[in-house]
Amino acid sequence: MYNVCVTSKIDTNATQPRVRFRSDRCGVVLERLSQVSGGNDFLKKMSLRFLLYCKTWRQIVMSYNRNTSRNRTAARLDNIPYSDYRGINNPASLCYLTSVLHVLSMTPRFPEAVKRGSATHSLYLDPNLDKLFSDLEKCTADIDDIAMALGITEADIYQQRDAAEYFQKILCGTSPAAAEMFQGALKRCVKCHGCRTKNKTDDPFWSLPISVGPGLRLYSANNLEMAFEDVFTPTTLTGDDTIYCDRCQAREDATIVCGWQHRPQILTLQLKRFQLDYLRNRYEKITCCIDVPQKLHMKGCDYELYAHINHYGSLTGGHYTATIKSYETGGWYDFDDARVRLLCPQPFQQGETAKSSSAYLLMYRRATCPPAGAGRADAECVDERVAVTSTGCLARPSDYAWIP
Repeated sequence: MYNVCVTSKIDTNATQPRVRFRSDRCGVVLERLSQVSGGNDFLKKMSLRFLLYCKTWRQIVMSYNRNTSRNRTAARLDNIPYSDYRGINNPASLCYLTSVLHVLSMTPRFPEAVKRGSATHSLYLDPNLDKLFSDLEKCTADIDDIAMALGITEADIYQQRDAAEYFQKILCGTSPAAAEMFQGALKRCVKCHGCRTKNKTDDPFWSLPISVGPGLRLYSANNLEMAFEDVFTPTTLTGDDTIYCDRCQAREDATIVCGWQHRPQILTLQLKRFQLDYLRNRYEKITCCIDVPQKLHMKGCDYELYAHINHYGSLTGGHYTATIKSYETGGWYDFDDARVRLLCPQPFQQGETAKSSSAYLLMYRRATCPPAGAGRADAECVDERVAVTSTGCLARPSDYAWIP
């Protein structure tokens, strides 16, 4: 009696296992059975059963392979990066620059403002930015001209830089008319507890620093909206944090109060993810997860998130990408240098907040304005007539009557 078996082989090199049917062995066994069967009816029946078994097994194997191939093809189609937009070539380690340029190119009305400024402000970055934005409409763009204009040499292209630093550099080098949508200003007052003197200053900014992570109050350590409100909460400086008062000629306790001088059209929040470790005498990255709200609510003014720049890795070896919402399609896209893809699943589908441990720069666009006849508190959100100097700084006398 022959011990007959049908074998199959798994292809371990493929992404999905693929069964190979060994029909050659079945043929050898059938031929041997036909030779020895002779007139034996039992052996003939066994041969027919074996043939039927082989056909059934072959059909199962072929059906499995077809389904596996179909699933593998569908998975490949799902992984194809689909996008309505084009990326920027990164010749080396300039991801800190490409991520910022991606955000600026997708900011509503900024490309148009740069295009108008390129005709009259040849000394600014407007012509370079206008050329880049025009190239992005047709093909993957290069940043050689902008990198050269920003002073980035061939010796610097492999060095790690800060995206927030080059965000400010680009805006400072852009014509004031185009960059003013990003610039805001705070009223800052330092009140001495000894002589009750108030030192009042205007504090223009391109990005507003927000403290996150350890060292904050528990409720605001991982909540961006509450950490943002802490910026405008009065802070008392005592102990080692006291300030030197010129009038008292001594170090005194003080209170710092901040308020809005001018709310920008595009509010950029910079999360302070890099802090100095005094024990190791070096900067460390704070990788805590932050609750990022889709909307920031203020008195008479709401801001809606439309972009954020992410930082992955450490301070010495990281990578920047940009996540941007398109106001043309309504979808969120991931911009990773020359690679652009539509995010799937889309953010904020489960609620009004999203958790992120990599968000670094958050761009909010003003969504609502106060209605006509609004009170003084609500009217703070209205764009005041602010004179912008050639350096992009605000020049306007302020009213500090609100400070206690």
